[in-house]
Amino acid sequence: MKVQDVMTRTVGTCEPQETLHDAARRMWEHDLGCLVVVGTDARPMAMLTDRDVCMAAFTTGKALHELRVAGAMSKQLVSCRSQEELPAAAARMGKHAVRRLPVLDATGALVGVLGLHDLAEGEARTPAAKGATAAPAALRALQQITARAPTMAPAAAASPGPVGQSAAASTANARPSA
Repeated sequence: MKVQDVMTRTVGTCEPQETLHDAARRMWEHDLGCLVVVGTDARPMAMLTDRDVCMAAFTTGKALHELRVAGAMSKQLVSCRSQEELPAAAARMGKHAVRRLPVLDATGALVGVLGLHDLAEGEARTPAAKGATAAPAALRALQQITARAPTMAPAAAASPGPVGQSAAASTANARPSA
């Protein structure tokens, strides 16, 4: 099965000079989790996700109307072609740990977006008799995308217990029950 068979054809776009406020509004109004950032030639140059918007506001302490898309968008564009086989696109998603890929036609023009939900849709439509090659690729991509090195202590050990102690410390100091 090819990317063009399952991709989402409705694509939201924005330009680097737009404010994050305008980009966030577009995402909200059209129920999108990302926008493809396009240059003046309408060619894709980056992605902007809802997480990018949130983290830009959080890390700068500025309001969205003060920030530009250019400061929050991805630094590298990872894309796929509409004629590409689904397992190959899924592998690229996993390799680069992205949940969505802009889909380009043979000329490099934006024609869609391929998301994890599209991979699942493709697998659901693949008859079992055909060997179901997209499922393992989709699952591997999902595992690679969601696998992260732990950056925070586990919740139980980090959560404050009585008088500011960690849960582990308060358990260690608890009196045995009689």
